[in-house]
Amino acid sequence: MDTQHRRDYWPTDGWQTVSPQDMHIDPVMLSHMQKYIETELPGLHSLLIVRQGYLTFEAYYQGFHQNSYNNVASVTKSLVSPTGCATRFTSSVTDWRASIIAPLFPGS
Repeated sequence: MDTQHRRDYWPTDGWQTVSPQDMHIDPVMLSHMQKYIETELPGLHSLLIVRQGYLTFEAYYQGFHQNSYNNVASVTKSLVSPTGCATRFTSSVTDWRASIIAPLFPGS
């Protein structure tokens, strides 16, 4: 693992949190995202953003809360697919498959 991104803890009992600004996430962008979610994504129950091992954003919608149960079928496809598309079309990464999938399976 890259020592630059080595965490000083592992989230077994809960995530340590930091502000979005501390992780260089634009709070204005988060505000726009919140408004979009509330008006355009009525099926979304929650959104959590974890960056470098720290919870930087947590929001719940449609009456859901931190202890709500959710059906998470196909969560891997739901995460990797849009991430892959976003990287493919907005990045200068030459081998976009390797840049996304390889870190998930180190040593393979």
